[in-house]
Amino acid sequence: MSFVRLMLLWAVGCSVIYFAVSIFARSLRREALEKRWRADNAGADVSGREAYVEEGMTHYEAGPWPWVLRICIYLVPLFFIAIVHIFTTYY
Repeated sequence: MSFVRLMLLWAVGCSVIYFAVSIFARSLRREALEKRWRADNAGADVSGREAYVEEGMTHYEAGPWPWVLRICIYLVPLFFIAIVHIFTTYY
């Protein structure tokens, strides 16, 4: 029963961490796209910048990085929790 409570706590904690890191990573990516657009298009209109940033964010979300983030936040700690549980319980 304690293992189930640990897994529920893990799921809630990792979900909070995932959403926080996801929002932070998206903001960093958006800022980098805006900076790149300013460097390439000095003096251009703002509507072009918004379209450029939105297209870049669409490519970011379709790429592998959100999946890597999920794996690192959910599966890697789960693996270590399971290993520690197995070694402390059965050995």
